[in-house]
Amino acid sequence: MQASTVSDPASWLIDALSRQSSSGLSVTPGKILGIAVVYACVNVISKCFATLPIRLYQGGPDGSKQILRLDPMHQLLAVKPNPEMTSVDFRRVMQAHLSLHNNAYAEVVRDGAGRPAELWPIHPANITPDRGDDGILFYRFRHQLDGRDPLPMSDVLQLRGLTFDGVYGFDPVGGLRDVFGLAMALDTNAAKFFANDSKPGTILSTEQALSDRAYNRLKESMEKSRGVEKAHQYKIFEEGLKILTARQANRESQMDESRARQSLEICRIYNVPPHKVQILDNATFSNIEEQQIDWVADCILPLAVTWEAALGRLLLSDRDRVTGKFFKIDLRGLMRGKMIERADYYSKLITAGVLSRNEARVFEDLDPVDGLDEMLEPMNMQPAGARSEQD
Repeated sequence: MQASTVSDPASWLIDALSRQSSSGLSVTPGKILGIAVVYACVNVISKCFATLPIRLYQGGPDGSKQILRLDPMHQLLAVKPNPEMTSVDFRRVMQAHLSLHNNAYAEVVRDGAGRPAELWPIHPANITPDRGDDGILFYRFRHQLDGRDPLPMSDVLQLRGLTFDGVYGFDPVGGLRDVFGLAMALDTNAAKFFANDSKPGTILSTEQALSDRAYNRLKESMEKSRGVEKAHQYKIFEEGLKILTARQANRESQMDESRARQSLEICRIYNVPPHKVQILDNATFSNIEEQQIDWVADCILPLAVTWEAALGRLLLSDRDRVTGKFFKIDLRGLMRGKMIERADYYSKLITAGVLSRNEARVFEDLDPVDGLDEMLEPMNMQPAGARSEQD
């Protein structure tokens, strides 16, 4: 079987990153982190996701589930992925890679029995999926790790975002380089504006011809007076020189409005509500709670399902899956409302017999109490038809 139902992501990625955006600036994952709102989006997603509880469960045939806290796979993900990282460190690195590159990789180190023992993140620039002549997927190393033996598919944990071939996640930085390039250009514009005494660029004009000596002396004098620290210093012009404005001031070119609009565009790319990155222009107390729900449903939940599926496929054996083991990331902490609303929610579920009192305590991170596991049965309610059976 011939290689390659997978397009060569290495050449495609290098080509995408080497192209300039329409703004004239080169756009790479490292450079776009210099855009404040990009850094804020990547940081808030990875920080939020890394602190969510991740657990290994044993499911029962009746739908019940139990946390397997002492299982090595639970310890690997929830406590210590490798000797150098905590679970929070590992998940934050992996999620940051996923947000920036739409791909995240970790090498699975196995023990003598073939069971996963350690997880080590690999930067997406240093590894890429490929197919051999037999058509089987493997992972080869690049750049700093070039020269290492390729890894089989069974030893690489890969998280993918949007993908068009099921193997390699679409590169958002290369595909959306004009969006990021414009934001970079606007930031550069603002920085240069302040470096130029907070004034528009100017042209010096004279009807006389300047000698080389006069030109060089004038240029040297102007260069020495540049910068915010030297603003408002006296400048003496000779030879009938006059100042002409060469460009509009920033307020006339609506730079602030353009930067704000571009920040919202980047929030849209990452599915991050503006208030999560401190953009509060249109936020109100009434709509922030709704935006929090949208944030969980549209951003965090899809990521959680992506992680759960990838972890279950690679770290659990066929027997584990058949016997009901599965990974689950708990999102309930993100959905908590106000104290009074939570109390009312639990009260209604408990009195309706849907939730036990100990289950409510667990949801609130409280220890179970003996005698609170039984469901309450409302005295004024019974199953349909029960009265006729009693009669």
